[in-house]
Amino acid sequence: MVGAAALTRTAMAFMVPLLLCEAWRVCGGIAAWRADRRAMLRALARPLVRFALPLAGLAIAGMVFNQVRFGSPTEFGHSYLQVRQQAQIEQYGLASYHYLARNLAVAFTLLPDLLPRPPYVQISGHGLALWFTTPVLVLLLWPRARGPLHRPLWLCVAAVALPSLLYQNSGWVQFGYRFSLDYLVLLIMLLAIGGRPLTWLARALIIAGIALNLFGALTFDRAWQYYRVGGNAYDVVVPH
Repeated sequence: MVGAAALTRTAMAFMVPLLLCEAWRVCGGIAAWRADRRAMLRALARPLVRFALPLAGLAIAGMVFNQVRFGSPTEFGHSYLQVRQQAQIEQYGLASYHYLARNLAVAFTLLPDLLPRPPYVQISGHGLALWFTTPVLVLLLWPRARGPLHRPLWLCVAAVALPSLLYQNSGWVQFGYRFSLDYLVLLIMLLAIGGRPLTWLARALIIAGIALNLFGALTFDRAWQYYRVGGNAYDVVVPH
């Protein structure tokens, strides 16, 4: 499943550390390593080989597919993009530290613009902050329990998120931060193991997220007056 996910979204290959950490934990972790390293390696060998074989098979199939399509096993088609930000791609490349500040702003700070006239609310073509469209994720900041999966999950969230945060495209045009779908399942897992009960606050945050995304479903690509996508809207993340 990880291999299939990586063939659809390359960054999802960085979920592999989660499975490696789990194999390490199930085989005894640091205590087993200190007690008998050879026994630990033997215990790890079987699950890791079983994990690696289907990944390798899918990777080879993907490389063959890319070779047939683009003449290179490592080319996924990104080099053939023809988009409005072509000049910055030629200057900075497909992935660069240059894009990080904008993408962090898109992922974590973008809010709707409040206007004194109709339509009264307008959303940037870059979308809305992740915590704004899914408010229940705010509870991740205050987990009540930190089990053995807690750190590996956060490690994988960071690993999967980093390529999109360095990518030349913010996700434009979008309602929410769509690149977060690559690691949203990991964030939901963190919520599930965080030990927080389903209180009235949690339910209210979930309902707020449903209502907000219902608005997006009804207006996106239908009522463009609610979206700021014209002129230099791509270059201006937060209007002055």
